[in-house]
Amino acid sequence: MALRAAHGFKQYQRQDLVGGRYSLVGTLHDNEYEPVKSSVVLHPDFWVTFLWKRIVGNSVLNATLSMSTPKTVRAYAHCGKPPSAFHVSGWENGEKTAGTLILINLDNSTSTTALNVNEITEYIRWTLTSGVDSINPFGTNVYLNGKQLESIVSNGKPIENVPVAGVKGEGGNISLPPLSVSFIVVKGIDANILEQCI
Repeated sequence: MALRAAHGFKQYQRQDLVGGRYSLVGTLHDNEYEPVKSSVVLHPDFWVTFLWKRIVGNSVLNATLSMSTPKTVRAYAHCGKPPSAFHVSGWENGEKTAGTLILINLDNSTSTTALNVNEITEYIRWTLTSGVDSINPFGTNVYLNGKQLESIVSNGKPIENVPVAGVKGEGGNISLPPLSVSFIVVKGIDANILEQCI
């Protein structure tokens, strides 16, 4: 998504929205023709796009990793106002001094320290991890900052706000759990970079 955004794409579309075994949402029996009032199953990728729209801005920055960073880590940097009306990330009071890092650890067994944020005054982090295990490798359990997110919506109402508060921090290292996606809102970004974001 970040690579496409760097080339000016503003929309992202999945192969299937409902059903088809590659969907963001589904139904309890994977039958998209169930009645309108049926419960909706939220697949793990739903939460990645949900958080992306509420935390990540539209302007793409260049992110580079040091040579010592494990090859299983991916990093992306964005700034600007997130597109959702229910956004977070420092825009609540008109403050425009925040950028967002997306750090992905693809290693399925090892945590890693991918970022030293000593030059950043403060940050707020949301980390998605899966509930995948050897018993149920295709499960729908997803955790945000250690709290299990709901996987079924039965009341028919949309989820508007991020359901788990971000973890605040200042400087130091950020640890990335195995198979995780971390959205990190940072403050104290260089003013020259912020001019590209507003």
